[in-house]
Amino acid sequence: MTRMAPDNRRKGTWHYVGGECAQACPSRAGAILESRYGVTFVDAHPWADSRWPGELDYLISLGVPYLVTTNGIELSAERTEKLLASRLISLNVSLDGATEETHRRIRRGSTSLSLVLENVRYFANRKRAADFLGNIGLSLSLVMMRSNIHELIRFVELGLEIGADTICFQHLQAYEAALEEESLWFDKNRFNAIRAQVLEFAAQRGIKIIMPGAFSGKVETSGRRVCLEPWRSALITGNGDVHVCCVPTTKIGNLNEESMEDIWNSQRYQDFRMAVNSSEPPSQCRSCPFLGAESNMYGFLPHRVMHTWSEPYLARNSSQGEQLTESMG
Repeated sequence: MTRMAPDNRRKGTWHYVGGECAQACPSRAGAILESRYGVTFVDAHPWADSRWPGELDYLISLGVPYLVTTNGIELSAERTEKLLASRLISLNVSLDGATEETHRRIRRGSTSLSLVLENVRYFANRKRAADFLGNIGLSLSLVMMRSNIHELIRFVELGLEIGADTICFQHLQAYEAALEEESLWFDKNRFNAIRAQVLEFAAQRGIKIIMPGAFSGKVETSGRRVCLEPWRSALITGNGDVHVCCVPTTKIGNLNEESMEDIWNSQRYQDFRMAVNSSEPPSQCRSCPFLGAESNMYGFLPHRVMHTWSEPYLARNSSQGEQLTESMG
């Protein structure tokens, strides 16, 4: 087994998900976003700026480069101008379909797709007009499922029409049993065929595609790729919770109780790093929906094993960490 360096005092990426507590909470991510970290700040929803005015201005005032992922609903002209005048690295717009019917059927209660696309087109046009073409990225992303797999090529066309640099596809992660019927785990051949068509179509038109690999004929329950997330990033929610990544049950601390530096360099974080790529990884890593192998069933159907996942935060005062470190020494 290869051991990763235990010294984790390095530059990292804090992913901040804005929430109801983001404005008033003393643990607000800005408290730990200092220039020495080389921070990238990810605000999951610009709607937070609409619901709690000043969120976007606060983010920009930190003076750090950042990314934004949004559903596009609150991407107003005013916010577009603020974003383009700031240290924004890239904007990703998450959609659920390439047509109004599919988008609304999957994202129930959503604003019309046409309105979202109008906002995104304004952003793209202003980006071009302001000569930011090479400096600020624009991507569209879609979670693939049985209900929208037939629209993937149309989705790429949509990206080309708007002027996106990249199209990102990822598989649905079934965290509830009711979602299983939408998983492409049960439609592997269809996915593989459409995937090949999409990649060929995109290559001919010169647009970058980020897409999972094809399914193989194997079925495993633990296959995964090497993970570097515990060394390069953390996710912080509006209530101050710090998670190793965005997979559920990876909470490892809270900024109301400890500083980010103390959490980042804590024994429990180091234990997690030591275990993540070992032969005995944390329970949730065995079925990681992001880095799991295409043959790992539980990466697509995590609800089947979530009851076995243990949260590192809950064991913070136990002796498990010391025992793990000793066993790996």
